Amino acid sequence: MKSQPMVAETILSLLKCAHSGPASCYLENVANGTGADTIRYADALVLGLWPSRGFEIQGFEVKVSRGDWLRELKNPSKADPIARYCDRWWIAAPAGIVDPKELPKHWG
Repeated sequence: MKSQPMVAETILSLLKCAHSGPASCYLENVANGTGADTIRYADALVLGLWPSRGFEIQGFEVKVSRGDWLRELKNPSKADPIARYCDRWWIAAPAGIVDPKELPKHWG
């Protein structure tokens, strides 16, 4: 039986499971602003809630195909309007989609 490709909803579900609990707040589809000021969205954000862990904000961009990732690489600065609010900016993708050597500066 052929395995099914991973879809964005599966990755978001895995992120939610990994970042659930009293130490963090998990949010999906978060805009960089409100109303007419909205330019870009983060697929997911994790907000640290405990001072002992630094109140860190982590942003996630989900990619489920190599082609989608290569399109992102043509203009990685499009993430800047939302990533600038984050302490860390991550790509969440199945194995083989992203070559770590391709990551733009400050992306993980």
